[in-house]
Amino acid sequence: RFGARPWELDAADSICSQCPVGCNITFNTRREARSDGRIVIKRVMPRQNEQVNEIWMCDKGRFAYHYVESEERLDKPLISKDGKLGKTSWKSALDLASEKLAEHKKNFVVLASGRLSNEDLFNLKSLADMAGGKAVLYSDMGGGDVTTRVGVSAGFDLGKLGAGDAVLVVASDLYEEAPIWWLRLKAASERGAVLIVANPRETKLDKHAQFVIRYAYGDEAATLEDLKGKGKIADAFAKAENAVVFFGSEGLGLDGSESLAAAAADLLKAAGHVGKANSGLIGVWPRVNDQGAWELGFEPVGDLAEELKGKAVYIAGADPAGDDPALAKALKGAKFVVVQDISLTATAGLADVVLPAQAYVEREGTYTSGERRVQRFHPAVPVTGESRPDFVVTSQVARGMGYILEGASASIAFDYLALDVKSFEGLNYAKLAEAPDQWPIVGRSDITFGGTCYDNKSGLGAQLTSAAARGETFKLPAVKKTKSLRPKEGELLAVPVTKLYDQGNTVLPAALLAQRIGEPTVTLNPATAKALDAQAGELVELSWSGSRAEVRVRTDESIATGVALVPRSFGLTVRVPVVVTLKSAGKVK
Repeated sequence: RFGARPWELDAADSICSQCPVGCNITFNTRREARSDGRIVIKRVMPRQNEQVNEIWMCDKGRFAYHYVESEERLDKPLISKDGKLGKTSWKSALDLASEKLAEHKKNFVVLASGRLSNEDLFNLKSLADMAGGKAVLYSDMGGGDVTTRVGVSAGFDLGKLGAGDAVLVVASDLYEEAPIWWLRLKAASERGAVLIVANPRETKLDKHAQFVIRYAYGDEAATLEDLKGKGKIADAFAKAENAVVFFGSEGLGLDGSESLAAAAADLLKAAGHVGKANSGLIGVWPRVNDQGAWELGFEPVGDLAEELKGKAVYIAGADPAGDDPALAKALKGAKFVVVQDISLTATAGLADVVLPAQAYVEREGTYTSGERRVQRFHPAVPVTGESRPDFVVTSQVARGMGYILEGASASIAFDYLALDVKSFEGLNYAKLAEAPDQWPIVGRSDITFGGTCYDNKSGLGAQLTSAAARGETFKLPAVKKTKSLRPKEGELLAVPVTKLYDQGNTVLPAALLAQRIGEPTVTLNPATAKALDAQAGELVELSWSGSRAEVRVRTDESIATGVALVPRSFGLTVRVPVVVTLKSAGKVK
């Protein structure tokens, strides 16, 4: 606060990278003495896009950018010698990476996350395809193959939903996972849209819903199957002029979320709500560009540790070793590991070669939001050290393996992408930069009306077309039957949930959010806590599948008895529902 005068600041338009909403933002920067004369980000402001975030942004998006300025940023390539990483030249690092990956053609894995841009992911997927490798999305949430077929399409706008329309939110706490979607659905409900919230526990969206459905963890798909029948809620959804389903991963792993997505798509298709502008499926993904990764052909695997064993592995924008000791063990058993990232993560520490990537604030590119809107971001600050854009690095690795990929221009890389991927057909950087007038007028001469939002002069982006919207014939995956996860007498079932402020690599460096991030917790029904002799605020030990962790007890009366909520990205490896034991930390020997 009070770090600069507004008129001293430069502006660079970008996209928030913290969740799948894809809020339009502007970075304000300036050169300052206390940062050793570097150009640094001083504040983040919302940029108007009435079809995405209107004039709003959440506090996480406003303050959680400090990871790009971390002291852990990589500035030179590294090579491991005698088990220790040391700095080297780009030529030496690229030559070694290309040579070793080429030695393991058809036996290597490209592992990437939705933190990367479309251009980065396209080059990585192209390399995997050319060399006979496998492209894997680093995620525990499935269903993206379904959103490419019946997802929302060109012309979709949450701001147009109102009387006569219906929105179903299932297995997601939008207030914690995508706050701007929470805000926009609240507004849709106020305009008369029928809002249906289905979740095993209470969320902040419940009080704005016309209908609230409670189900047991594991009954997600069965709950949506029931909505294909008769009844007040089923009729409200089926008879709506437009209908949208937001599906998440509350209490779910990969298999459960895949089944939920298939059930949601089946419900939409049965009610005739596919292939229409303001109807379709939206995934509440954990990362900004997970939807883009699915569009380009990346998919997660059920047993990632097994997939990595004995392979040459090329990892970009992911930290599996930092998330799960089992994955760290698998990487130690890999033939050769190349890591491409912005910081020295736990995974980078296990690599044979580390390639420094530029942060998204240092380069240009595109992200695809959960609403399947492709949007451009622009460089705001100078490059860190010798780091390079991910798509450039991948093209250089590919060249050493004998393959040609675009590595000079992000816009040209996007052109190749648009020629190759049908849903991107007809798009280019010029199309994404179109910025027609919007209402209300903000950020211009009448600043008292515009408030603290920037006018959008860099483009509103463009939405992809779904297979249904293109009139293509397609098949939906069968809905897998899942077992109800009602815990047995005396059992404690831990389920993973998402918190807005977590201890992930992109949030933890933000000192301003430290008090909101807090510590690892386990949330129980008060009756469950009493039965386990655990008090709210007490430190307890959870143990499961060979793992253990100390966590603080919280209570919530809306949670079913015998269930424990465990937050993701807090160092706990509960990635799927699992039975755990709980002991008071004072009683643990």
